[in-house]
Amino acid sequence: MKIRLLLLSVLLLFLLCSCEKATPDPEPASCDHEWPENYSVIEPTVEEDGARVYTCVHCGQTKSEIIPALSEEDYFVIRKPASCEENGTETYSSDEWGEYEVELPKTGHDYPAQPNYTTAECETDGEDVFVCKNCGEEKRTPRHALGHEYKVLERHEGTCLEKGYTEYKCSRCQNVIEANYTDYVHEYEAGEYVEGSCSEKGYTPYVCRLCLAEKREYTDYAHVYNKDTGKCTLCDAVCAHTFDNYVCSVCHFDIREELNDRSGIFICGDVTYFGMYPQSHVSDENIVSVLDEYFTGNANKTEYTHMGITYVKADAAAQSSSPLSFSDGTPLSKTLNGGKTVHYFRYDPIAWVRGRDGVLVADCILDAHAFQEDYTISGNVSYYDEQNGTYANDWSVSTVRRFLAETFYQRAFNEKQKALIASTENDNTDSGYYKPASSRPWCTQDATTDLIYLPSYADLYEKDAAVDAPNAALTKKVSDYALCTLDVEGKTNVTSRWYLRSPGLYSGQVCSIGKDGTLAYSTSLYYEKTINGETKKAGMGVVPALKLDLSE
Repeated sequence: MKIRLLLLSVLLLFLLCSCEKATPDPEPASCDHEWPENYSVIEPTVEEDGARVYTCVHCGQTKSEIIPALSEEDYFVIRKPASCEENGTETYSSDEWGEYEVELPKTGHDYPAQPNYTTAECETDGEDVFVCKNCGEEKRTPRHALGHEYKVLERHEGTCLEKGYTEYKCSRCQNVIEANYTDYVHEYEAGEYVEGSCSEKGYTPYVCRLCLAEKREYTDYAHVYNKDTGKCTLCDAVCAHTFDNYVCSVCHFDIREELNDRSGIFICGDVTYFGMYPQSHVSDENIVSVLDEYFTGNANKTEYTHMGITYVKADAAAQSSSPLSFSDGTPLSKTLNGGKTVHYFRYDPIAWVRGRDGVLVADCILDAHAFQEDYTISGNVSYYDEQNGTYANDWSVSTVRRFLAETFYQRAFNEKQKALIASTENDNTDSGYYKPASSRPWCTQDATTDLIYLPSYADLYEKDAAVDAPNAALTKKVSDYALCTLDVEGKTNVTSRWYLRSPGLYSGQVCSIGKDGTLAYSTSLYYEKTINGETKKAGMGVVPALKLDLSE
């Protein structure tokens, strides 16, 4: 049985092999190609050759004949140039290769950036005309009147009878105008001065020698002033005062005598003079020589009174590289000042201006001091006394409050003046830009009783007042004495930033007024400054405030 199955398998395999060999692929037969006269064309271009393609009528095999690329060398060329708005053509012809046409795209108009001319005139509207560089086509756009372009033609001097003036001529339309008239020009001769009196001003008469026109130049009333009272001894008129170095140039009234020896206070217009404090830099060589001699022999002293005027010694080492100068032109820089850092300052009357609700605010930055020197930081909160919850920006425990209550108070006022200073109950809870809120507990501060204090936001601004804009009324000049130690960003020879007692945005910040009078509410409590190798805590400007009791 097994042998029979094997024989059948061999027979089947033989038959299959025989079937495959019965239909073999024929070998391609050779062809005597016959090429027709007709052909297809691949057109040439300027960049590439073309071709004539022939196909054998028997076997379909193809052959190609090159048509050269379009050029003047192989073809006769007829050109129709493209214009700004129409396409052009190039026609290439050859008896051998045939005819081909290439389209040239239109160029579009080419207008200049500036108009070729304008129809507008000095006083009438018109059009700017742009001319195409290729075809001369015009494009027009509206143009407003040009306005006159006047240039000086001639200046005419004035005379007794005619005012002077200048003639101007327009360079475009030639129009001539007269402008910039000056006054009549007389040739005055002075007459004899006429003395004034308490009721009439004195004057000098003048008469023009050409036209006899008259004029008078008046002086002030001829009061006879008492220099101690500033009043006229004849009519009791009060001198308006023109102060030069604290002495009136008209009546010779001396503010310093009034402050030290008499009433202790002097009010002139909107300014109140009260107290004395070091302010003006001393550059007089004779006085400097006297002070040098005294302080050389008394190195531990800081003040000296010479001929009735008190002077103080201060070290400007903090400003050893400053580019600034004192008001008298003396540079702070020790490099520009012969290596000298010690300077002398004169005690001058303190000028005060009125704030809100009877508060008097110093008219300039009198000193510089850190707001708070002693505090710690716990997390994101700054504390003066963390155990009792006293924040670092609390006015009641501030370093600058102690400075004003002790050092400044004793230095600036005599006993008569101290008696005129009223105790002020300061409500510090409502003194800041940020009112007390649960998110800013440091804005809730205890009330204080102060004689001398820093102004608050509430002392300077009306409720809901705009504070982002500069306020020239709040800018403060820097005294020479304060400039000596003041070391803050934004300081100039004229103004600088100064502290308010109002709490700021965070517990380690207070409000301040910038050099342009803008309120800031994120001012640091102190700045570190290295002086002669020692790191010290420096602050910003101090502008004291107070109230006076003048009831008696």
